Amino acid sequence: MFVQVIESPTEIEIVGGVNLKSEIVTPPDDFCVAAGVVAWVGWTPARSASAPTAGGSFTEPAGGSPGPAASTLAALLAFVVVTLALGRPRLDRALVRDNLRRGAWFALAQSSANIYTDIDKTLLARLGTLPAAGIYAVAYRATALAFVPVTGLLAATYARFFRNGAEGIRGSRRLARELMPFACLYGAAAGIGLYAIAPALPHLFGRGFAETTGVLRWLAPLPLIQAVFYLGGDALTGAGYQRSRTALQAVAAVLNVGLCLWLIPAHSWRGAAWATLGSLGFLAAAMWAAVFVISTRRADRADAHPRLASVQT
Repeated sequence: MFVQVIESPTEIEIVGGVNLKSEIVTPPDDFCVAAGVVAWVGWTPARSASAPTAGGSFTEPAGGSPGPAASTLAALLAFVVVTLALGRPRLDRALVRDNLRRGAWFALAQSSANIYTDIDKTLLARLGTLPAAGIYAVAYRATALAFVPVTGLLAATYARFFRNGAEGIRGSRRLARELMPFACLYGAAAGIGLYAIAPALPHLFGRGFAETTGVLRWLAPLPLIQAVFYLGGDALTGAGYQRSRTALQAVAAVLNVGLCLWLIPAHSWRGAAWATLGSLGFLAAAMWAAVFVISTRRADRADAHPRLASVQT
């Protein structure tokens, strides 16, 4: 489940992952009191664990840091307060299994994302040279900073994908298509901007980073490519097809590793850039191909079996 706090501290929007509609619930007063106590108890030891000096640094109190003992006491006190307010905890094995099953797909997706985001730099340092890895990392960081506004857009609209996804893949796809012009327009503009400012990087970081101009210009399309595949991926996730998204991300990770192993030894940072652009370009095309195929399949099923049109596959 995904939780988003809205408008007031007592309204929590719960958005389901598969074929569920969002709803606004008001937690009981005991819940709010318990949450407040937990927050206060957890904050107090951390605040008092060390004291700043005149120079702005922190010093450890005499006799050692009280951190572990204070944290343990805070945890025990929080457990007692929450138990008194809400009752003894109960283990729901079915819910645990369901959460583990769903969480495993999200965990695998994040692991795959970490691979195709960072493995190029690691392999470039191993198979290429450290200077090449350094200039490549600087250029890649510039593209990441350029993508921050799109990241904000995706975070702000993530819950809406689940609301629209309650209607099925067509609902989440419709939202993705509504956001696509804004995200792609910004991604294209960011790419043009990165290409234009690339010659300024050596002046900022020194002569040793002269090659960052070429690296950044090769990586300039990344904000646009990322905008496309993130919107397609969120459309799949919002409609309950996280497994499909995870599978595509795992393939992209394997593809990225394979291309890096093949291209970096012969082409250094250019090989890393080609591997990244190729694997993420594949991911963008594959995400939207999956959205289209699933939408078409469900439309055909709805036409053949109208009574089953609302059943999630």
